[in-house]
Amino acid sequence: MSRCHTKNVCETKMKKNNKNKKNKNKKNKNKKNKNKKNKKNKNKNKKNKKNKNKKNKNKKKKNRKKKKKRRRKKKKNKKNKKNKKNKNKNKKNKKKNKKNKNKKKNRKKKKKNNNNNNNNNNKNKNKKKKFLY
Repeated sequence: MSRCHTKNVCETKMKKNNKNKKNKNKKNKNKKNKNKKNKKNKNKNKKNKKNKNKKNKNKKKKNRKKKKKRRRKKKKNKKNKKNKKNKNKNKKNKKKNKKNKNKKKNRKKKKKNNNNNNNNNNKNKNKKKKFLY
């Protein structure tokens, strides 16, 4: 340290130096704390991001499952609806077919009866003719 001229000058210089040292220390401490805080925050953010991503991943997975389930249900419902429709259609057709079959049967019966009647009539006519002679 350089030699002081007067006591006063030396004191002020020392005071100034001390103040500067104190300030420097304070600054360093603050910087250290800030860095510590930043590191902590960085880690916290990292953790949060990880958790958020995990949560989102799970949410997406869940949603995908739900969507799949919904789609399957929709498909099933569509199929069931179609099957029901077809069942009803088949039932109707069966009824119709039965009716038509019966109609056909009845027509045949009628024709047969008619033929029989005609034959009988002819027979009778012939019989009558026979007796006439």
